[in-house]
This record gives sequence, structure tokens and C-alpha cells, in this order.
Amino acid sequence: MTGTGQARKPDATPTLLTGIPERDVNSILEAATPTKLLPNRMILTGGEQATHVFMLKTGIVKYYRLTHTGDEVLFGWLVPGNVFGLASLLSSPVAYLGSAMAITECQLYVWERDRMRKLAQTYPQLAENSFRVVLKYLTALADRHAGLISLSAEQRLADALLELGRRTGQVHSAGVEVEITNEQLGDLAHTTSFTASRLLSRWKRAGALSKKRGKVIIHTPESLVSD
Repeated sequence: MTGTGQARKPDATPTLLTGIPERDVNSILEAATPTKLLPNRMILTGGEQATHVFMLKTGIVKYYRLTHTGDEVLFGWLVPGNVFGLASLLSSPVAYLGSAMAITECQLYVWERDRMRKLAQTYPQLAENSFRVVLKYLTALADRHAGLISLSAEQRLADALLELGRRTGQVHSAGVEVEITNEQLGDLAHTTSFTASRLLSRWKRAGALSKKRGKVIIHTPESLVSD
């Protein structure tokens, strides 16, 4: 691996804007309000009425849901190009499915609900792409649930960590650094934080990775799952 502190690059064209002519993409982006947030700032709260659509330009966002007992269920890490708040496109007001919080400093495109609905009418491909985004998220959730049956906890944890490295990792000379806690990684892999900690410690002893507070540095990805 080459470079130091280099973030993984997102896809050139976000799914939301795929297939839309450049001049129309510019019009859509110009209709948004550019917003910058510091780390640990809330972007939206699950259960509140959906009033805006968001697309991440830079940074990492945590998307999750709180249970009625106050426990946090992590849906995933959002990266540049990812979109959320698409419930705002529906004609009847509904609530946000989950909550979103900036993990790092973030820049976002933010569209007010009525503005985005008008854009979707003006550019039908935008409405179709919004549906594609929702399907991609549903597919990811379905894959995670299928893994509960077909994969071991070790395989699920390795897959979750490697996917995070691919999507959000910072590339250093020593490996790929991922911002994640044991508990969060366990949530993504549908296992306990105890199991996540135990497996991470084993991979650490084998030299496959190293740990810092709230971070994992992957040294040899191929060593994470035993044959």
C-alpha cells in the first residue's frame, strides 16, 4: 500500500446522480444547501418528521436506530456519495427511519423536502435513482441477516471490518486505519462486543491488525479469516 493518510475514494458518480446529464446534475446540486458539521454533531434524529434529504460530500456519518430501551442498533457507516433522508420524497409526511451523526468533520448537500420533490418531478431519473439507493440499503441489510445463517461470527466480523476498510479506511504505510469501536463492529457483524473483542485480540496476536482507542489498523487483510 502506498501513501499516508489517504482516504479511500468514493465512486465517481453517486448512485443518486447516475445517468443524469452533467448540466442537470449541476442544477440539482445548486438547489441544495451546502452544510458543514463538526464531529459528533447530530444531523437528524429517528422518529422525527422527514423534512430534508442529505448527500454526504466528505466525511463519515454513523447511521443507527435507538430501541425503546435506549440501546443503539447500528445500521452502518455512510461515506461520500451516500444519501439518507429519502423518506422526505414521499407525498405524505413520514418519520426518519434512523438517526445520523457525524463521526468526522463532514460536508453535506442538503435539500429541503418540497425542493427535492420538485426536482424529482423535473428529473425523473432522480426519482428512479432514489429508489435504487433504497434498494441498495435493503440489499446490504438482507446480506447481513443472511450471514447470520451462512457465516460464522468470525467470518461476519472479518467481512464487516474489511468492508469498512474498503469504504472508509485511511491508507497508511502500516495498513488501513478504520475508525470503529468493538461494540460498533460487533453490531455490524451481528455479534456481541465481547466476541468482537476476543476475535480482534486474536488477530492482533497474529499480527493481522493492531488496535488504538476507537480505531483498528488492518495490516494483512488476507490473515483475518482462517482457511
